[in-house]
Amino acid sequence: MITITCDICGGTLSMDASGEFATCDSCGMKHTKDRVKAKAQANIGTVAVSNIASLESLMKRGHLALEDSEWKQADEYFDRVLDINPEYASAYMGKLCAEAKVKREELLVDSEVRISKLNSFIKAIRFAITDSQVKLKEYDEKNKELLQVKEKRQKEAKEETKRKLAQIREHIAKYKRCIAACYGRTVGVRTDGTVVVAGNMKTLMIGVDVTSIYMQSIRKQAESQGIDSWENIASVYTSSGIIVGLGISGYVYVAGKDYADRWENRRWSDWLNIVDIALTSSSVIGLNQEGKLCGLFSKDEYKKNDILKISDKDLISITFDGSDIFGLKNDGTIIHSGYHGIIKLTDIVEIAGNYALKTDGTVHKIVRGLRDSDYGPMECGIFNGHDIVAISVDGGHIVGLKADGTVVAQGRNDYDECDTSNWCDIVAIAAGGTHTVGLKADGTVVAVGDNKEGQCNVHSWRDIEPFSKEKLLEKQRRYEQKCAEDNRKKTEEHYQELLKIKTRLLTEEQCQNLAKQFREMNGYKDATELSVECEARGREIKQLLEEKERSKRYIKLVCAMEQALTEKAYQDVAEQLRKMNGYRNTAELVATCEEKCQVIIQDKAKKNKAKKRLHLIILGIVLCGIIGGVILLSLR
Repeated sequence: MITITCDICGGTLSMDASGEFATCDSCGMKHTKDRVKAKAQANIGTVAVSNIASLESLMKRGHLALEDSEWKQADEYFDRVLDINPEYASAYMGKLCAEAKVKREELLVDSEVRISKLNSFIKAIRFAITDSQVKLKEYDEKNKELLQVKEKRQKEAKEETKRKLAQIREHIAKYKRCIAACYGRTVGVRTDGTVVVAGNMKTLMIGVDVTSIYMQSIRKQAESQGIDSWENIASVYTSSGIIVGLGISGYVYVAGKDYADRWENRRWSDWLNIVDIALTSSSVIGLNQEGKLCGLFSKDEYKKNDILKISDKDLISITFDGSDIFGLKNDGTIIHSGYHGIIKLTDIVEIAGNYALKTDGTVHKIVRGLRDSDYGPMECGIFNGHDIVAISVDGGHIVGLKADGTVVAQGRNDYDECDTSNWCDIVAIAAGGTHTVGLKADGTVVAVGDNKEGQCNVHSWRDIEPFSKEKLLEKQRRYEQKCAEDNRKKTEEHYQELLKIKTRLLTEEQCQNLAKQFREMNGYKDATELSVECEARGREIKQLLEEKERSKRYIKLVCAMEQALTEKAYQDVAEQLRKMNGYRNTAELVATCEEKCQVIIQDKAKKNKAKKRLHLIILGIVLCGIIGGVILLSLR
């Protein structure tokens, strides 16, 4: 290899990136291209100058490739330069730009990767002159700072995304179980806590209030109830043979054909305060507040003991996939009933079938190799790049609800069940076996896919919204208001009726009864005043009647006094008049009666005196007669 030396110190010359100057590695003296050519001609003739011209040409071609973002091609040109001069620092700098995917040397600070970790960086430092080494190290430090700032911003942006997704998930969480779907059926919860069903109902002949069975200590098939009788339902679940309603207070309704004959192991005492449900076509698994699983299994269900073993106080939700059940804990980890080892996924916020939704909005397969539908999505990390806030899996497809209210779906699409691209304002999703259902924010429902059983006939549904404890209280409040209004109407009708009766009061007893009824109205309008008024009216009627009665007695006594002839009659009248307590002129009449009595007594005394005198006269006459007779007899 030919070495071209410096005119000043004899040091080795190296061409710069532009190809116009050669710089001394020792003293830094720059030599023009023409001077380098002259020195090369002087040393080895025209052959050496040709090599320099080739090196310059390759460097230019490499830089042009960098400008066109042809990173691989640029790297090849710089390698060809190094084939000519293995210690050519400018070529290593070009390779470094190609590796960092930047168009110019000064743009290395903006590299997406740390330039000091790239392969060409070390040799670029090694063969560069001192000034270039310093500059390259400055680039690396600035690149490091920018990457740290960028990493911090990305981390902050990621955390902000998680926060926003968490807020959206928190907002839509109440809608999650408002709809459910399976092969041939769609189920929804109305805002009043009742249940509506579209599609196949043939397998749903019996509805049972499981909690009431326990509360009433019944151990036999419960009396049949229709789904229409369910009330205060907060969540619904369905599989091909079962519909389950979870009440607002944690009680459970189950509807399924031949309920008592198909299921066993009914530990009724566990079916209290249920917070989540998982279904197969023949079994119901409930999760209560204590993290304990309770099951209604078909008699031929296998692995049921393994299923119930995953009970954990930190469980917040459960889901079935095939014969295995997965449980989500409140720390974002997953436990399972199968034999799949430790599941390493973390930061999980929702599970559905064999799929898990993470806090960052990505969806991952829980267990690789676990049985899936032959047509279902099999890759981990599906929907990546989308801000997913909810998922639903059934049959051969998986559905994801995005943060903006739109829906994405992957998997089998034989019935267009994945054609959800035109949906918007969705707050809850449900994947049926061959159809997909979405709940909109206005309480209406949309559906696509197979409609053989009428499971997509949900366009007329309204008010499909979560029924909460607040709504239960509101429902009770409205009921109480209705009762109060009915009572008010009845009270008003009664009040008006009493007012009519008030105008026809004739007796004291009527007044007292009416006053009592007004008092019983508890102060309604002026009922209290009317009660007092009725009492006063009663007293007034009483006084009038007493006055009338006294007046009659008075007149009767006056007549009796006028007709009295004897002392006894006057005394009796006087006694009755005295009892009238000074009524009218009774005192005068008493005095008159007494005067009459005195007159009668005096008349009687005079009559007695006259009678005695008459008797004495008669006696005297008789005596005179007797004496005269005696005298006459004696004279004879």
